[in-house]
Amino acid sequence: MEEQTIRGDAGDVVAGTVIIRQAGARSVKAREVSVRQGGIGRVEADAVSVTQGGLGLALSHDETTLQQAGAGVIVTRLAQVNDSAVGFLIAREVRAQNLRVLFGVREALAFGAAAGLALALALGLRRAR
Repeated sequence: MEEQTIRGDAGDVVAGTVIIRQAGARSVKAREVSVRQGGIGRVEADAVSVTQGGLGLALSHDETTLQQAGAGVIVTRLAQVNDSAVGFLIAREVRAQNLRVLFGVREALAFGAAAGLALALALGLRRAR
């Protein structure tokens, strides 16, 4: 697979290496992904690196690195995060400095329990009619 550099907006991208500079993509599937001052809605890769950008959902088989960035959900083996914020972080190993995780383990469990209870109540009320 080839290397693809994106400047501007892109939809769905599939390549060996993807480099995004001051641009965005809806989804990316690659071995390596690098983002600088840009964003991706959904990325699946072996390695993901983001500097001054954002991710919606990142599924990384090996390593995800964030520098002054934000992400909604990250699932990875190793997360290296500096001066960044993450909504949900699921990683085997985390190396962080100045990391803000909105939903840690306790918060995620509480959110899941509350969502399950709300769904059970909604379905119960619907069946009662």
